Amino acid sequence: MEEDDRSKRAEQYLLIAQKEMRGKLKIYIGMSAGVGKTYRMLQEAHHMLAEGVNVKVGYVETHGRKETQTLIEGLPLIPRREVFYKGKLLQELDVNAVLARTKNAGRT
Repeated sequence: MEEDDRSKRAEQYLLIAQKEMRGKLKIYIGMSAGVGKTYRMLQEAHHMLAEGVNVKVGYVETHGRKETQTLIEGLPLIPRREVFYKGKLLQELDVNAVLARTKNAGRT
């Protein structure tokens, strides 16, 4: 009986640990461009990084705003993917790189 209780407690602990490892999604909604969604998101990323949270920036469009560009500095970035489209070189979110990080999350 004692072994069963110990096993159940271990399983409960593992479930709690797995829930803690899950990421969280936060959506920033603004009425129009330039109201500060990206700026606020980057501010929070710096705060989370300082708290020891595993933060990575997948893609940020600064729209040429120097203040936004400055906030990217010091944050770990996932390199953008370059693709050719209609004769132009474009950069986009590297979804495969993001997914690869997700598969390896929690592993050291």
